[in-house]
Amino acid sequence: MAAGPQFNEPLENPAPSLIMDELEAGEAAVEFDDKEPQEVLAWAIDRFGKELAICCSFQADGCALIDMAHKIDPTSACLRSIRAGCRRRPTT
Repeated sequence: MAAGPQFNEPLENPAPSLIMDELEAGEAAVEFDDKEPQEVLAWAIDRFGKELAICCSFQADGCALIDMAHKIDPTSACLRSIRAGCRRRPTT
């Protein structure tokens, strides 16, 4: 089986709309500092469209973000599961 791209590799030809320079990222951080998560997600869905990815471990907070994004725009994202290969050891 062929190896896929690694997470730390840059996209070969990212669309210009996916690239945020430091200035734009800083402006967004200031703009959304006191906003509710729904407002930030709505902006991200509008800004990145189908390219938006929400990474989570499927704990309560991550599932809440996925639910919020779906309520904002049910067609906005495709959910994919990534098997990281690490599991918690059982506790006794």
